Parts: sequence; C-alpha cells; structure tokens
Amino acid sequence: VEQCLKVVEQAVKAASGENEVYGTVLMEGVFNWKAPKLVLRDVETRSGKDHQNGYQRIMSGAVLGIRNPCAHQLDWIEDPDEALELTALAQHLLRKVDNCIKLEKNYPKSQPSEQQ
Repeated sequence: VEQCLKVVEQAVKAASGENEVYGTVLMEGVFNWKAPKLVLRDVETRSGKDHQNGYQRIMSGAVLGIRNPCAHQLDWIEDPDEALELTALAQHLLRKVDNCIKLEKNYPKSQPSEQQ
C-alpha cells in the first residue's frame, strides 16, 4: 500500500514538474483550485471547484493518513481486504493524475477536453 501511494506521489511530481516539495505540501499546492498546477476539471464552475478541492483533500489525506503511517509502522495495515481496497484507491488516484491537464502559470480559459 505504501509503495502504491509513493507511485501516486511520483506521478503527481512528474505531471506537475514540482520536484522541490512532497507529501501533503505537494498535493495541496498542485491541486489548489485557486492556482492549480494540475487541473482535474473546469475550475471555473462551482462543481469543478468542488471536484478540484475534494480531490486535493483526498490526495493530501491519502498521503497523510495512509502512506505516512505505513512508512513508520510495518504492521499498520494487517487486513488483506483493507490493503486491497487501499490499493484500489491508489489506482483511482493514479488514473486521476494521468488524466489531469498541466498548467504552466495561470488557469487558462480553455478547459480540459476529457471529462472523467
């Protein structure tokens, strides 16, 4: 599970070009709907802002609440079903990262063409 979430973090770094920060700081900065580096959906709409903000929190929470404890305690996740569920969550997050649009500076008026 820890390795799966490390892959997600590395994918966020690669997609955003953000290599100086990691963990929650990375996720909160890259997916910040006010000045995103990676856009999940049209953040000009209320629903788009909610989607971006929600996934910012999910990404940050996955790092803080799952990856970090796994890194510091070997037996943090002992239940195979829970490990499978968290692996599926990491796969979902990786898919979201793979479908993001990278922004260079400011959020443009043109929106991501592929909706999820």
